[in-house]
Amino acid sequence: MLFWFDRWAGDAPFTAHFPGLFAIAVEPRISIAVALIDLGKLALRRPFEPADTADWHDLLNCIALHEPDLDMGDDRTKWHLELSGLFSTKSLYQAIAPSPGPEALTTIWGIRLPLKIRIFLWQWIHDRLPSGMEVLKRNGPGDGCCPLCGPEEDSNHIFFTCVSVQYLWSCFCEIVGGSWDHNNFPALFAELQASSPSSHHISWLTIGVLAWTLWTVRNRLVIQALEAA
Repeated sequence: MLFWFDRWAGDAPFTAHFPGLFAIAVEPRISIAVALIDLGKLALRRPFEPADTADWHDLLNCIALHEPDLDMGDDRTKWHLELSGLFSTKSLYQAIAPSPGPEALTTIWGIRLPLKIRIFLWQWIHDRLPSGMEVLKRNGPGDGCCPLCGPEEDSNHIFFTCVSVQYLWSCFCEIVGGSWDHNNFPALFAELQASSPSSHHISWLTIGVLAWTLWTVRNRLVIQALEAA
């Protein structure tokens, strides 16, 4: 194990606790065993400044509090996120993403739809779709307006406030029931959450198909308008 880089005395390696001392260390990759057998091996490239002196005393105190037994055998690596000490991808994932995402985000990956549609839904939920106004902001082609009814086109307009889309939602409401009187994604999400948990998957499946259809038709119209121009 390495004196400066490994976490063996406290909750962080000495590179983090004493960056000033580490910056002037002659041998940054010195092992713990070599350093503790002879502290003179911790050579530094210049004399101490006042701040370095205080850090050096703190370093010695830290070593005294956590002095390892150098006669216990060879060093070995231990994964502290598992009781067994062995690495697992599951424990790593839980450490970097300890809390589940919103239900909408976790549900869409389990929907039985092609991956490209699930990715599309993720982009829709995060407002990352290249709507007309987003493309215009990036100096892309087009005027940023809806190809169906003319107003400025953002993601909310594509899926909720366009006149043609509102007609489609009203037809959908006649078929499946419910209010489905939405003009934004949070309202749609609230409607889905209010439904029976057993129907969440089929609801998201239906919404996914409908939203993907709207998106592909809209894209076809945008391309036709650009080609005509």
